[in-house]
Amino acid sequence: MVNIKNVTTLNGKTNVAKSVGTGGTVVVSAVEANDVLKVNSVYASNRLSVDTLCSVYLTRSSVDYGIATSITVPVGTTLDVLSNSVYLETGDSLKVKAGDASGLDVVVSYEEITDQ
Repeated sequence: MVNIKNVTTLNGKTNVAKSVGTGGTVVVSAVEANDVLKVNSVYASNRLSVDTLCSVYLTRSSVDYGIATSITVPVGTTLDVLSNSVYLETGDSLKVKAGDASGLDVVVSYEEITDQ
């Protein structure tokens, strides 16, 4: 766990993933020992001509923990599937899965916080 009381660096960042499918895609990973990532939003855009599902997981120690599971993303829409911020610690990652092959484009907005 990183103590974010003495922040030395705060950088806003955005990651993207195109054509996310049923196998899931890691969209954000926290790797540095003195870093924590504050994920502010996860946008999922339906690429298909039918409704599809979106699931978002925090992966820690190779175990997926559901943040938002089986959320319907209607045809032609984009949803912010994260209602509150989530912090990722060293070794954590954020994974997104679609209900159909190549069903979603995903945009993740987050802050990289460094405490030295």
